[in-house]
Parts: sequence; C-alpha cells; structure tokens
Amino acid sequence: MASPSKDTEASPLVYQPLNKDQREIRLLEILPNPPDGKVNCKLHIVLLTPDLYYTCISYVWGDPNVTEEIIVDGVPRRVTVTLATALRHVKRHWTEIERKSDPDLDTSKFRLWADALSVSTKMT
Repeated sequence: MASPSKDTEASPLVYQPLNKDQREIRLLEILPNPPDGKVNCKLHIVLLTPDLYYTCISYVWGDPNVTEEIIVDGVPRRVTVTLATALRHVKRHWTEIERKSDPDLDTSKFRLWADALSVSTKMT
C-alpha cells in the first residue's frame, strides 16, 4: 500500500473553484471501498451555513514521501499514509455507528473536512 517515493505519482486532483460571493467549502464523502480496498471519496462543494453538519479531521502528516493511493472523484490521488489510514478508520467508525446504533441512520450523508483534500493550494 505505502510507497516510499513519488515515482508512481497519481493524477493531480482537479478542483472546482469555490464561489467567492458565497461561503463555500469542500467536504469529503467517504464512499464504500472498491474491491481493491483503496479509500474512495467524493468531494462536495457546500455552503458554510450554521446548520451544516460535518467533522474536521486532525491527523499527523508523517513523512510526506510515504504515500498511499486513494480515489477522489474517480481519480487516483496520492496522500500521506496517515491521512489514508485516518479516512479508513473514520469510515469504519461511521459504519459501526450505523450498524449498531441506528439502522435508519444514513452515514452516506456524513461529511468530512481534511486539509490535504479540502483545500486547493492553487485556488480558493
């Protein structure tokens, strides 16, 4: 899973610009894992409103050269192993909550903010 170098650099993530006239942010939806076991996510642009429900993830970056490939919006993307592990853990936790606590709870609506994926360094 982990790669000690950037020799197999994945495609760059293509960010849709945020609307400057509105308070928008990018949030992740963690999708069901594909058969290959990679983390699979979708980015959503949402309005930052008082009733918006999401969680911010805090993780240690670790060695930026030790990466793992995940899928974001159908595109392979390399992220630190610590972020991929954190996303996998969050998905597992949400699935357990859904299964054990409330079978009617739809965890597909849960959204997550992670700096390495929610922020574009080239645009807003």
